[in-house]
Amino acid sequence: DSIVSAHREQTNLLAEEAYGDNFEVSFIMIHGQDTLMTTMLLYDQVKFFIDEYERIRKIEEHIGLQ
Repeated sequence: DSIVSAHREQTNLLAEEAYGDNFEVSFIMIHGQDTLMTTMLLYDQVKFFIDEYERIRKIEEHIGLQ
């Protein structure tokens, strides 16, 4: 999964800096970080909405609305 791989790399960079390894932070790196976090947030939200839709659909079927 690309999201998991990108998150792993992000975690590695954070760990390296925490251990004292410094590296240049470029605009493209900031953009990549922003894109990763936005993607992770949207992934979680979409999964939540799909799960909720399925839950509501099952309730509607159970009470005869569908």
